[in-house]
Amino acid sequence: MFGCDLPVMAITDRHLCPHGLVPRLQEILPLHPAALLLREKDLDEAAYQALAQEVLPLCQENAVPLILHGRPALARRLGVFAIHLPMPQLLSATKEDLAGFSWISTSIHRPEEAALAAQHGATALLAGHIFPTQCKAGLQPRGLSFLQEVLAVSPLPVWAIGGIHQATLPLLVTTGCAGACMMSEWMNGHPIP
Repeated sequence: MFGCDLPVMAITDRHLCPHGLVPRLQEILPLHPAALLLREKDLDEAAYQALAQEVLPLCQENAVPLILHGRPALARRLGVFAIHLPMPQLLSATKEDLAGFSWISTSIHRPEEAALAAQHGATALLAGHIFPTQCKAGLQPRGLSFLQEVLAVSPLPVWAIGGIHQATLPLLVTTGCAGACMMSEWMNGHPIP
């Protein structure tokens, strides 16, 4: 996929999908991304749950792991054992909150956050933003040097995030990162190679 062997996770943003998120996922999931992170953090609990219940069978049909964003109780109710928690939520979570999850990721923006995340139960890190991206318009990207610093100190697998698309993905292949996360490239409705 995308001309390289690096695993690529899809991250959702329904606002980028010209024909709706679910129709776009019906195109994306048969391509077997490494996982699907259902971000949609602006939805209230009921709307997010309804969307997760619609997306989960699509992921199951295509053998794509689903990761829920910031809602461990909902994940448990749906039988989803992968969650992404923002760092403040991870730091305040108890062992009971995290029990039973096989994937617990968090986003980091400084190398020293890698050890902190591991100490608080994370199993994977999303480090960024690596390249310029519209999602962080006006903010300077941290670059490949930041990614290398994180990789040098992280006890956990590190996934690169931010500004990753067909042109930037090959730059990550030799870094040693576990994979890459893409949002816009998956969501914007353009054909995926």
